[in-house]
Amino acid sequence: MNGNNEENYERLTRKQYREQQKKTSQKEETKLNNDDVDVNEGNLGFEKEDKNSRHNRISKKLNWIILYLCMGIIIVFLILFFFNP
Repeated sequence: MNGNNEENYERLTRKQYREQQKKTSQKEETKLNNDDVDVNEGNLGFEKEDKNSRHNRISKKLNWIILYLCMGIIIVFLILFFFNP
């Protein structure tokens, strides 16, 4: 008899715990949904700036790489032209 009462007590607390978890998860979901909208709106400008600055850095690096490759090709042709065996 004593065991039965403890089992009923545990079942009630588990049920209450689950209900409490559901309520807190629902509150968190609504809170996160509201926060996501605010955060996303704030980040739009930053992401565009970041992409533009990233694009500029990469384009400068590519320009230097192209310049070095062209200079290397010219040097190789000059070496082959003047030191032709």
